[in-house]
Amino acid sequence: MLLVLKKLHAAMEQYGKEQLESWRLSPSQGLILGYLFSKDGEIVYSVDLHAHLGISKSAISSELKKLRGDGYLVLRENPGDDRKKRIELTGKALEIRKAFDESFRSREELVCRGIDRESLAVTRECLLRMRENLKQECGRRTTHG
Repeated sequence: MLLVLKKLHAAMEQYGKEQLESWRLSPSQGLILGYLFSKDGEIVYSVDLHAHLGISKSAISSELKKLRGDGYLVLRENPGDDRKKRIELTGKALEIRKAFDESFRSREELVCRGIDRESLAVTRECLLRMRENLKQECGRRTTHG
């Protein structure tokens, strides 16, 4: 099963890479923007990205710098904690949001073609459970290592 998941991940990444390249975005940057789009105005910090996307803190920091440099987001001071910066999308990011969402939707339709809703719901729950199992195991290794 892990080999199938790895192959699916690689194929999905390759499929989306061309569209992301047209916006000069890396797959990680696309993942970050997608997450920020899904939060629709909620306050988001880099620790949220790390927790929800499973990308290392250093990689998050590097990708945020690039996205900021390319004009997709700004980082704002948090009055309660100088170490935390709020991540806010710019007009440039919002301009590509519709195309970004449409690209994601068409990829999802392609991948899920021929699979009924009930099977998709079960598959989603199973994948989320697998991810949670890995997070718990990694947490145990860190605290007992």
